[in-house]
Amino acid sequence: MEIRAINKEDNLLDIANIYVESWKHSYKNIIDSDYLANLSPGKWVPYLQEADHSIFVAIEDNRYVGIITFSDLIPIDSKNGDIYSIYILPEYQNKGIGSKLIKQAVDKLIESDFKDVSVYVMKENYQGRSFYEKENFILTGKAVNNTISNDELTLVQYVLQIC
Repeated sequence: MEIRAINKEDNLLDIANIYVESWKHSYKNIIDSDYLANLSPGKWVPYLQEADHSIFVAIEDNRYVGIITFSDLIPIDSKNGDIYSIYILPEYQNKGIGSKLIKQAVDKLIESDFKDVSVYVMKENYQGRSFYEKENFILTGKAVNNTISNDELTLVQYVLQIC
């Protein structure tokens, strides 16, 4: 398996498909089923083209199977990095790919002098929360609300000390 930064030669629709398949699998009992059924990779392509975050992909057998997006801009006032998203195709979950993506992102954040990294996870996403807890992220007690489709969701914050 290869984990590397995204580049201009990558097929963004194929990478964006990781979001679609992961959302349909991971959020099927959390987000409205009609909303999930109508997701398309094109929704995420503009996000993948933005320059305000870093993106690593996991590739196995010439197939994009995982993605992580995170902040790694040199901190000015804050030493807190952020993971914005991490998704693995359902058939590749529980194979250590997420852990490898986290490690790559954390290594990059350490290079940029960050001291910790945070992530927000849907409160009802017990599989995702369990993953972060296994990666030694600590639940902070901080939460924010977010609306997706017509669903009002609570996102809880986890933090990992990296230095």
